[in-house]
Amino acid sequence: MDFLIKSIPQIIDAGIKLLTSLVTALPTIITAIVKAIPQIIDSIISAVIGSIPMIIDAGIRLLVSLIQALPQIITTVVTAIPKIVTSLVNAIVGNIDKIILAGVQLFVALIANLPTIIVQVVKAVPQIIAGLVKAFTGYISQMAQVGGNLIKGLWQGFSDAGAWLWNKISGFFGNVVSRIKDFFGIHSPSTLFAGIGRNMGEGIGVGFEDAMAAVSRDMQNAIPTSFDLNYGRLSGQGGAVPAGTSITQNISVVTPKALSEKELAREFKNLSRKLALEF
Repeated sequence: MDFLIKSIPQIIDAGIKLLTSLVTALPTIITAIVKAIPQIIDSIISAVIGSIPMIIDAGIRLLVSLIQALPQIITTVVTAIPKIVTSLVNAIVGNIDKIILAGVQLFVALIANLPTIIVQVVKAVPQIIAGLVKAFTGYISQMAQVGGNLIKGLWQGFSDAGAWLWNKISGFFGNVVSRIKDFFGIHSPSTLFAGIGRNMGEGIGVGFEDAMAAVSRDMQNAIPTSFDLNYGRLSGQGGAVPAGTSITQNISVVTPKALSEKELAREFKNLSRKLALEF
């Protein structure tokens, strides 16, 4: 200690002289370094090029060694996972108080510096917006291309889905028709539906005849069957009709539907019988 204390002036003087010498010699040092830079770079390039076979060989050996040792590495890592997890849990549990304290201190520091942070953020907002606008402007063409590709992809997906859906629907109805034919024992649909058509035609004819019979009954019920005739005026004798006297009577028939000649003849025949019975 006595030696160091006594030597302090000499040490300071030596340091000053060393610094002065370095500063004075700095241009010479820089010049020498600049002159040596090409030689240094050339030596580095030559050494790297000359060592490429060794580097490639070393890289291949390293890769092969890693691949060969991969099972052992994986086994070691898997074996170490419980220890790693246990260590992490123990470290976290053992330092919960410190973590909470650090979180509180961080929160307090954020609140204390919030005005400064807000001011800096506000100042940076124009730069942020300008950067965003510039970034989006530079990528508008790419975004348009991406949008077009997205729409084309969606349309292609819809087209593929439509074909798939049509195949499913056509297959479904084909199976339904086949099952119905199997259930009813249909082997020739044309023959079956031809029979159905004939039955429908016959059914329509029967229904028409029944309906016309009902119309005929309604007509017969609507036409009066009793007439108050004054025959005395014809002959001047009591109520008897003299021999050789002819009576002409006009009858109008009103029907809701047009009748054929055959149907009209039948109706008039029935009316004539009723009138004959009344007389």
